[in-house]
Amino acid sequence: MKCYRSSPAGREELRLQRLRQGYKPQPDGGPCKNCIHWRARCLLGFPEGGTLAAAVLCSAMEVDSLLE
Repeated sequence: MKCYRSSPAGREELRLQRLRQGYKPQPDGGPCKNCIHWRARCLLGFPEGGTLAAAVLCSAMEVDSLLE
């Protein structure tokens, strides 16, 4: 495990784990709750789904809207 953590792939995995810890998903889906890809979790499989950071950066974020 020590060797893996010092490899480029291991360092990247640790960086992503630390990043995800800073963005805890909100129980109600937060800013993603109105997205068409949200049904109690991100249907696209993004682990950060349900957080403000994911909603701001998500290029797949779509919401239903009515044209007037």
